[in-house]
Amino acid sequence: MMSTQSASDLLKRDVVTPVTAIIFLAIGVTGVMLFFHFGEAWVKEGHEWLGLVFVAAAAWHLFRHWRGFSGYFRRGLPRAVLALSLVVSAGVIALTAHGDDDNGGFSPRALITAMENAPLTKTAVIMGLEPSALEALLQEKGWTGAGPNASALSLGAAAGVNPMAILAAVHGAAQGGPAQEGAAQGSPAQ
Repeated sequence: MMSTQSASDLLKRDVVTPVTAIIFLAIGVTGVMLFFHFGEAWVKEGHEWLGLVFVAAAAWHLFRHWRGFSGYFRRGLPRAVLALSLVVSAGVIALTAHGDDDNGGFSPRALITAMENAPLTKTAVIMGLEPSALEALLQEKGWTGAGPNASALSLGAAAGVNPMAILAAVHGAAQGGPAQEGAAQGSPAQ
C-alpha cells in the first residue's frame, strides 16, 4: 500500500505539474492571439479564467517552495534580475494601460483607436500627407467606397482591409517611402 506522503508527491508530480504546464501553454497561445487581435471573441474570457487558475497554481508553487525561492533574495544577480523584471513589468503595464481621460491619462490603445476612427483626410494631414496624395494612394490601392470623410476603420470594413494596414500605408506615403505594400495588402479587416 502507498503511503500518504508518496500519494501526495505523486499527485503533485503527475497531476499538478502537467496541468500547470498545459495551462501555461494555453495562456501563452491565447495571449499571442489576443496581442495580434486574432479570434479575440473566442479566447479572451478563457484566457482570463485560465490566467486566474495559473496565478493560483503559481502561488501554491511559491508557497510550497518558499525556502528555495527565498534563497534568490540572498544572491546579487538573482536579486538584480528580479528587480529588473519588476521594473520592466511595471513599465509595460504603465505604458499599455488604458488612461483615464478625466485625469489626462495616456493610453497608446486609445490613441490608435482615435486614429482608426478619425477621418483619413485629417489623419493624413497630421502624418504630413497632402489630401491629393491621400486620394491618389487610396485610388492606387483600390480602397474606395466609404465616402470622402471615411475613417481607416470604415474604409477597412468597406474594402476588406485591416485599418492598421491603411494607416501604415498612409504613414509610409507621408514618409516618402513605399506605401507599406506588404502590410497594406496582407491583413484582412477584423
